[in-house]
Parts: sequence; structure tokens; C-alpha cells
Amino acid sequence: MLENRFTGRLKLFATLPLAPSSYLLGILLFAFAQATLATTALLLVGRGFGVSMRPNIPMLTLVIMITVLCLCGLGVTIAARARSFTEGSLLTDALGAGLVFLAPIYYTPENMLPGLRTVSQLLPTAFAARAVETALNGSYHVGSNYSLFA
Repeated sequence: MLENRFTGRLKLFATLPLAPSSYLLGILLFAFAQATLATTALLLVGRGFGVSMRPNIPMLTLVIMITVLCLCGLGVTIAARARSFTEGSLLTDALGAGLVFLAPIYYTPENMLPGLRTVSQLLPTAFAARAVETALNGSYHVGSNYSLFA
């Protein structure tokens, strides 16, 4: 999105030949299609490798929709506010690295320092990771075994 905006291939944020809502709808539709294909592929590959899961498909769909809305919102906000490609790229990279580094996706929250653990539990990626894990286990209780300050 940033590259297209600042390299001249896409000037919708600057000149807006379409309604802003049309552009945002296109971004969301693309993100939903990409998330659907990626999730389906991962579920099929997991089954192929014999990963034990009982996915709760309605819950998983809801989690993916909310996560896509949240992360697309962050991306659109950065693209709309950045004054240059360099600034937008720096903001996107910093935010993306922070969301991945601080979210307990690759390691458990118990392995983090207490202050970082508290901050990390408030990130959208942390909520999404817990919700996806819960949905893949076949449950609806996303917050049942979770304490923010544990």
C-alpha cells in the first residue's frame, strides 16, 4: 500500500479519483481473501502432517475477520498519515516488528519480563494468537484461562 502510494502507481490518497470508502473496501476485500486462502491452506497442510486440531470454524472466521480489520486499520492509518515512502516504511516496519516481537506468539508470556508481558498482552496480535489457538482447539472461551497480569 505504501509503495503504491508513493511510487506513483497509486495516488488515491492524494488525488482520490474514487471515493475513499471504495478504496478502503478494496483493501479490506483483498485482505479478507488473502486471509481466507492462507488460513485454508494452513489448515489443510496441518491436517496433511497429522496435526491434532478440532477447529471451531465459525469462531476462527470471526477471529480472522476482527484481526484483519484491526491490522488493515493500522496499515491504512499509516499510509494516510505518512508524508513520504521512507517515513511510512519506517513506521510500518517498526510497528510490525513491535507487534511480532512483543506478542507472545513464538514463546509463552511466562518467558517475558513482567513489564513487557503486561504491555504485550494488550496488543492486537496477542489477542488474535490466543483466539486462534482457542478456535483451533474447538472452543468458544477465548478469555477463560487468561489473566492479564499473570
